Amino acid sequence: MQGIGLILRRNQRGFCQIGVISGVGGNPESFFEIEIWFDRTFPEADSREHDRTGELMSPKATMNSHELNPNAETDTFIEEPPRESPWSMRAKVLRLCWGVLGVTLWKWTPVGMWGFRRSVLRLFGARIGKGVRLHPSVKVIIPWNIDIADGVIVHQSAILYALGPIRIGKDSEIGPHAHICAGTHDFSDPAFTLLRQPITIGERCLIGIGSFIAPDTVIADGTILEPRCAMYTNTEAGGVYIGNPGKRIVPASDSGHVASGAVSA
Repeated sequence: MQGIGLILRRNQRGFCQIGVISGVGGNPESFFEIEIWFDRTFPEADSREHDRTGELMSPKATMNSHELNPNAETDTFIEEPPRESPWSMRAKVLRLCWGVLGVTLWKWTPVGMWGFRRSVLRLFGARIGKGVRLHPSVKVIIPWNIDIADGVIVHQSAILYALGPIRIGKDSEIGPHAHICAGTHDFSDPAFTLLRQPITIGERCLIGIGSFIAPDTVIADGTILEPRCAMYTNTEAGGVYIGNPGKRIVPASDSGHVASGAVSA
C-alpha cells in the first residue's frame, strides 16, 4: 500500500515543524521522511518546565509534582542553543520533491526496470553510469550527491545516505542492507552541527551484506568487506576486512576469496 502523509507538530524548543512522509507497505524501513523547519517560535514554551522526556509540562502538573515531594531537588532544564537548518530553501524544496515524487515513482517500479530508475536518479541530479542496477527497495537520500560509475550493482534494502558526496567506482557491488552513511553530527558542538563528509568506494569492491561505511572513509580498489563489517577508516587496495571495527585479514589476491557478501538482485 502506498501512503503519503503530512505531519505538523511543535517541538520542545517551540519550533513549528512540518514533515512529509511517504512510503510503501507496512515495513518502517520502506518509509522516507523529510522535515522542513520554519522559524516560528512560541515564547510561552520557554517559560514552562519540561519533564524528563523533554515534553512541556502544564503549570498544574508542575505544581503537583512539587507538592508530592517538597524536599525533592528541582531539575534544571538547560536550554540548548538555537539551531539553524543546514539546508537552503532550494534544497528543502528539492528534498520535498524527491520525497514525494521521486520515491513514489521509484518504489512502484518492477525489479527489472533498471533503466527507468537510472533515469529518475539522473532527473534529480545524480551522475549514473552505464549498466548500473539499483533495486527498487534501495533507499537513496539526496540523490544529487551521488556519483555511480559503470556496472555498479546496489542490492536490496541498501541505504545510500548521501548528505555528503558518495562516489562508487566501476564494477563495484553493494550488498543487501549495506549502509553507506556520508553524514553525521558534531557531538562536541552544543548546536549539533551537521557534517557532510564524503565516502569514496573504489573500483571492483564488494560491500557485504549489512556492512556499514562511516563518513569520511575511502574504500580502496578491490576491497572486500565481509558481511556485517563496519569501516571507520580507509582500507588498503585488495584487502579483505571483517568485524566491527573492520580489520584486514588477508589480501584478496592471496586468499582466492569469493564474493560472499552479496546476492543477485
